[in-house]
Amino acid sequence: MTLLAGLFLLCTSSFGQATNIRGLYLKDVHLWLGNTTTENTILTYCQGNGYNYICFYDLGSLNWSNTTVKNNLAAFFSRARANYGISQFGASGEIYSFFSNFIIPYNNSRTVA
Repeated sequence: MTLLAGLFLLCTSSFGQATNIRGLYLKDVHLWLGNTTTENTILTYCQGNGYNYICFYDLGSLNWSNTTVKNNLAAFFSRARANYGISQFGASGEIYSFFSNFIIPYNNSRTVA
């Protein structure tokens, strides 16, 4: 699948208990976000391969002033959790200002975590 940029497997422990996190990161978000068919193909792949974590590589490619784009992202997260068993999401970035200017306000603007 060309949209998948990489795969990783983590095992974290806390007080002697292990939690398995099986994840992958996605890139080219601006090319597929809002295309339900492509989104469902990605999520079906994740579900079929036991992934429970998605890290987004290039969220900076999105137009953060566009309400539709932000709602599409929220809908993707919601569908991934409700229908595909993806319980965690993350973002990869290089500079704090991207997170402070876009990701934190986005997270704070959502009524559902």
